[in-house]
Amino acid sequence: MHKWRILLLIISYSLISLMGIGNLAAQSLYPDRVIRLIVPFPTGGVSDSLARVIANKVSKELGQQIFVDNRAGAGGTLGLSLAANASPDGYTLVLGATSTLSAGPYLYKNLSFDPRKDLIPVAMLATIPNVLVVNTSLPVNDLKELVAYLKANPGKVNYASPGNGNSSHLSGELFKQRFEVDIQHVPYKGDTPAITDLIGGQVQMMFATVATALPNIKSGNLKPIVIAGPSRSVALPNVPTMNELGVKNFNTDAWFGIVAPAGVPQEIVLRLNKEINSAIADPEVNAKLVSLGLRPSIMSLPEFSAYVKSESIKWGELVRLSGATLD
Repeated sequence: MHKWRILLLIISYSLISLMGIGNLAAQSLYPDRVIRLIVPFPTGGVSDSLARVIANKVSKELGQQIFVDNRAGAGGTLGLSLAANASPDGYTLVLGATSTLSAGPYLYKNLSFDPRKDLIPVAMLATIPNVLVVNTSLPVNDLKELVAYLKANPGKVNYASPGNGNSSHLSGELFKQRFEVDIQHVPYKGDTPAITDLIGGQVQMMFATVATALPNIKSGNLKPIVIAGPSRSVALPNVPTMNELGVKNFNTDAWFGIVAPAGVPQEIVLRLNKEINSAIADPEVNAKLVSLGLRPSIMSLPEFSAYVKSESIKWGELVRLSGATLD
């Protein structure tokens, strides 16, 4: 009987070892088929363009195609849900963003998954700064004049956003709180109608991404006031930052990064982090991202993991201040 127990133990350990070897072999062969990169936003936008630029470059490095799969809906949570429930084998990735990973868990109270637990960081891609722009008829040319005007006209100025709960809306709420001004939020269904009404004067100010606002700034349809980020925008080098003007800790850059289903082997995550960072460092890729109004960003896996956590805390507080909810 004792011999049978020893034999069973030997067989069990052998099977476990073989399974371990099999897993290592699978990881060493990674990737051996097409990788799906879910983009939880519509085609044609900055996020979609970013994903395609990165996917094209990393595909060449990995020797396997990265297929961009647009799954827009429910404010980006549909695409994240698909990724959160996918097999954690490294063949399903998803484009994460401020709105879905940092603010989303606080805006949606009834999600069927928890982005903070069911998805893990893989690689940072880029940030996109918000610029405060105003209608050209507003008699202000800088931040000091704007704040003075708002205090002299409480409740008379409206600020637009492309919808509740995004970085544009929450930037406005932070501005309202920090400068103690009475401004009213007007949410729109997307950037285009918001910008259209801002130019038309139906609303007077807006925190818009540089990529969104730039054409109308260049054409003279909008006046840029200040960058709500840690550094000036390459596209708007003459527009100062909040920090330069003495307003500390007013950083509402939106960000984009790649995340994966929880449980993807660490070796695969590290490989992807390395290849994506290498892609971003490529001069041609870097230039394409800058042309989209993005700030390319390279982070190690520990750095990106820490960044995701800190952004969750920051945006969670902004959501609390705003009182915004999306379900």
